[in-house]
Amino acid sequence: MNSNEHATRQTVICLHSSMSHGGQWRALADRLAPGFKVVTPNLLGYGSANDGFEELSLDDEVRAVMSQIDGCDRRLHLVGHSFGGAVALRLATLYPDRVASLTVYEPVWFALLFDGCLDNADIPEIARIRKLLASASRFEQTRGAQDFIDFWAGGDGWSMLSRQQQHRLVDLASKVAAEFGALISAGPVTRELASLDLPTRLLCGTETRQSARRISELLAGILPRVEYFQLQGLAHMAPVTHADEVNPLIVEHVLANATDARTAVA
Repeated sequence: MNSNEHATRQTVICLHSSMSHGGQWRALADRLAPGFKVVTPNLLGYGSANDGFEELSLDDEVRAVMSQIDGCDRRLHLVGHSFGGAVALRLATLYPDRVASLTVYEPVWFALLFDGCLDNADIPEIARIRKLLASASRFEQTRGAQDFIDFWAGGDGWSMLSRQQQHRLVDLASKVAAEFGALISAGPVTRELASLDLPTRLLCGTETRQSARRISELLAGILPRVEYFQLQGLAHMAPVTHADEVNPLIVEHVLANATDARTAVA
């Protein structure tokens, strides 16, 4: 591909989940790279200092993402998972004219649950884990990180991590607590989401947490141009654990909304 072709390629922005990093999208980026410029940024606090995150908003994350793509003068394809999915949705509501397509896997926009006063069994557990992660005690932060991983990954995901990986995740505790706060306080949002007139593909696993499934159901009823896919047998971390099943659905949606019909993906 020559330099002119590189300059005209459309951009795909892939936003990772909490306690992860941009590298979670490596397989997807490799698949899209022949036809697109793929950007997989680390969200705030990942790969950089994570102190000072007592307060955080989705808008803070959006500004950080947009600062990395200031030179892009073409419309973007947004992809997001979990917290990254909520950031992608917020970015789309703030910059709808910049977005060509949106694909999100279980965006955990908790404000939809909390603001609606819905009866959801996960809400007390979310609050408990958030309190542990926000603690000044390293012991409680460790408990919070373990419970967070087991909450989303299921089973004993924490015990399957190396000691080094566990320490790295505990170091992220205050940032993840702030992310919980951002997701809970980011409302009311129904009107903004209902006006999001762009092609959206919403993915959700049938074996996910009750809260993630309910948020996906609510979004499916709010977003005006949404395709809602329920993926049999998959859980919340499927973009990482079952990328071979999730990525083709993402690629398909990006290609369907690419403005250049010559764009090709292997």
